[in-house]
Amino acid sequence: MQIEKCYKESGHSSFARLYMRKIWIILFILAFLICLIVNLAKGFSPWLGIVGISMILFFVTFIDRPLLENTFINRLQRIFVWAGILLIYLAVFYSEKVWQALPIVLSSEVLFINFLLLIRAKKRTKNTLRFSFLLFAVAALIAALCVSILQKYWVGFLLFGLAVLSCAFVLFIYRGQLKNELQWRIFGENKKRSLRRE
Repeated sequence: MQIEKCYKESGHSSFARLYMRKIWIILFILAFLICLIVNLAKGFSPWLGIVGISMILFFVTFIDRPLLENTFINRLQRIFVWAGILLIYLAVFYSEKVWQALPIVLSSEVLFINFLLLIRAKKRTKNTLRFSFLLFAVAALIAALCVSILQKYWVGFLLFGLAVLSCAFVLFIYRGQLKNELQWRIFGENKKRSLRRE
């Protein structure tokens, strides 16, 4: 039986990046602790949350490179997730006007990733559609819909509808990969558990 490789082999540079990743994490933790001490000394302020989320966003964007599923689309959706969290934090603690921008940003993020997936579909690249995208799309669209309903923002409803249609189109094109992904997620975990029991 011939086994087809889906991921690149990890070389010595991967282990070097892993050690550098740990060093960066330690530096970010120390920087956040310093900000926490300064914040507590001057009276607690919500800016500490902006600093923490911005650090995570910087780390995910420029430093973190997962050993598995290190694709451009996967990295992009992780950046979009933390950018959305930062917008929600700003809307809650600083300006309510950010709520109107939130459904536009979230729906546009889903539309942009769907556009990239459609481009990759022409190349017939394997392992393009991952389960993490489904979680990201569902969470982003639910948040966009809830904010659009609360704000009664028709532009948000329009972009939400376009994002849902694009998701349905992408899922139809990638239905084979989606089926394999769900089977691996469900039955793969069951096989691992049965082997551990044995």
